[in-house]
Amino acid sequence: MAWFCGSCGESWSMEHFFAELKRRRVFLTISIYVVAAWLLMQIADVLFPGWGIPEENIRYLLYIAVACFPIAFVIGWKYDITLRGIERTPSSEQEARGDADLSLSKADHAILAVSTLAAIGIVAGFGWQTLGSRAPQGEMVLPNSVAVLPLVNLSEENEYFSAGLWGELINVLGHIQGFRVTPPTSANYFQDREFDLDEIREKLLVANVITGSVQKVANRVRISLSLTRTDGSNLWSESYDRELDDIFSIQSEIAHAVAEAMKVQILGDEEQRLQTPPTDNAEAHDMLMLSYEAGGWERAVELVDRAIELDPGYAEAHLQRGLYFLFAFRGDDDPAIDAVLEACNASLEKAEELINDPGETSADYNWTKGICLRRTLWMGRGDLDMEREMEAAFKKTVEIDPTNSIAHISYSIYLRRENRIREAEDQIRQALELDRLYAAAMLQLARVLSIQGKDDEAIEWNTRVTDYFDSGYGSLAFRYADLG
Repeated sequence: MAWFCGSCGESWSMEHFFAELKRRRVFLTISIYVVAAWLLMQIADVLFPGWGIPEENIRYLLYIAVACFPIAFVIGWKYDITLRGIERTPSSEQEARGDADLSLSKADHAILAVSTLAAIGIVAGFGWQTLGSRAPQGEMVLPNSVAVLPLVNLSEENEYFSAGLWGELINVLGHIQGFRVTPPTSANYFQDREFDLDEIREKLLVANVITGSVQKVANRVRISLSLTRTDGSNLWSESYDRELDDIFSIQSEIAHAVAEAMKVQILGDEEQRLQTPPTDNAEAHDMLMLSYEAGGWERAVELVDRAIELDPGYAEAHLQRGLYFLFAFRGDDDPAIDAVLEACNASLEKAEELINDPGETSADYNWTKGICLRRTLWMGRGDLDMEREMEAAFKKTVEIDPTNSIAHISYSIYLRRENRIREAEDQIRQALELDRLYAAAMLQLARVLSIQGKDDEAIEWNTRVTDYFDSGYGSLAFRYADLG
């Protein structure tokens, strides 16, 4: 097979054509072009999420690379880039004689100008598409973001178990650095609601959603989960039918499966955490989860005491016991306040024995300590040193676990009462960045904005809580706005 090369005035065979490609270093040009395009897409994969550009828009870079390929081919064929600048590539005969004039003609300048304008037009067109889909500042949907929606309980009873397992899955995934997990206070907005994936993406700013169901019968549990992107594509689904004793290993398996599906790496200390369950006693764990839904502090204390009896080394149960006693507080004139504070402090002391260096390693310990000290101070039973200790506990909580929205609100309440309004506002805004539908945080923000005279913005945040009242869920916001 042969064809006529107009620019060379010769008839070429296929072998001659490939030899000419090699001589003109077109293969080298194409190789550099392909590698550069690949590197650009890898860089975009890292930078686009931080710029608020959806990850799927990386495809536009591929379109640009394909559209500009003919331009790169023509430039590689006709021209060489040398230390003297851009020159025409000589024909094989001219190269053999060594006397060719390789300077650019008017036609060459025109070709280069048209090629440059065409490339700019292609890049600008696709670039406009990419930037046009960029989310506003503070409205970015990160590719590693995920919301775990409340699990559907398929048992006739055991609602407490599905609710407890749901919270634990959020907690397990939330302690893996590669994930951005929606806190339960926002994810709970979608419980018992009809929704679509677009609404979830819009309200929670997440790229992925985990939905599922739980069925607990006697000592067996069946968990079915599905991980779906908010664009509708399914990434992973699995069912687990195990003995209740395996509940923590199931949680670890789920975390690994979700991480693999979302291409998130689990680091060494995170892996160790997954492999270290808080208790080896399944019944103790069940008692603690049941206490969350006890309906009253006295019954909750009974259940958590049973958990501690089954496993005296269950640090999480000891901390929860202290919090339940704080919930029992009825006011300044409650004669049992000293007993309440004593019980809370006893729980903290026990946790200190069980947790390795809790003041530096445990967000739960520091938060519980901060709440206990705050209650003590509010009752007029503390001093300046205790106040400093309380602030240090709240600061350490958000330092250890900066994704804990409730901890940010707890700290903000202290700051507001100390009239450190700007600092309080900063903590609340951090909480709302993490927890977009946290009604109590919205009300706290409205309060500090009102204190600063920003009434219009305060009214706007108060108005946002309306959805919660419509759902019956947000009505709790006013009751718990000061609990933190």
